[in-house]
Amino acid sequence: CRRRVLLAYFGESLPEPCGHCDMCENPPETFDGTIVAQKILSVVCRTGERATLRHCALILRGSHAQEIVDPLWHELRTFGAGAELRFEEWTEYGAQLVNAGYASVAYDRGMALQLTPLSSPVLRGEVAVPLVKFRSFEERKAAAVQPKTPPANDGDPALVERLKEIRKKLADEHSVPAYVIFSDKTLKDMASKLPRTDSQFRQVHGVGEVKAEGYGPVFLRAISEWLDAER
Repeated sequence: CRRRVLLAYFGESLPEPCGHCDMCENPPETFDGTIVAQKILSVVCRTGERATLRHCALILRGSHAQEIVDPLWHELRTFGAGAELRFEEWTEYGAQLVNAGYASVAYDRGMALQLTPLSSPVLRGEVAVPLVKFRSFEERKAAAVQPKTPPANDGDPALVERLKEIRKKLADEHSVPAYVIFSDKTLKDMASKLPRTDSQFRQVHGVGEVKAEGYGPVFLRAISEWLDAER
């Protein structure tokens, strides 16, 4: 949510995404980044909140750079715990944590990352942290030049509202913002295409493999019940 990021920059907070900016209307692909967040915040904690975002990425990657070895950070338990991700991915995800308020930057302490009141619940595994999936510059550039599809029929407004009710219930059950389940654009495309099978559901805008398996059955059932009632 762009509004959430802007408010955080000025020291204000927004409990939930605004739902109206371009990111909320057409959110990028997200994933459960709780473990990623825990690793970054753990490094922040274990370094005594002295490490910058760059340092955190180097520590998790297992780098023996002088700036990591000199303060003995290569002896931390989290050293090398994130070798599966690239340096750019760790810095991107760390920046997302800062934007979401799970960490902050101490500009008067050499840009060192600091824990916030939101950090502890994440470290204890009490909340899930959705993160935007990393895309390289080449991937973003390729996506930008793809031809735009013409606007689709938004479907029956009453069905869209029913799908929103289901989305809210799922979001509450998983303690995540509603847009993490599906965006409004996805629900409207769902109401327009009226999928009846799993393969048809996967053709809906914004539905990936994980979401199709996790949320497909409940939305397909709702659409089926809607169509039966309309006969």
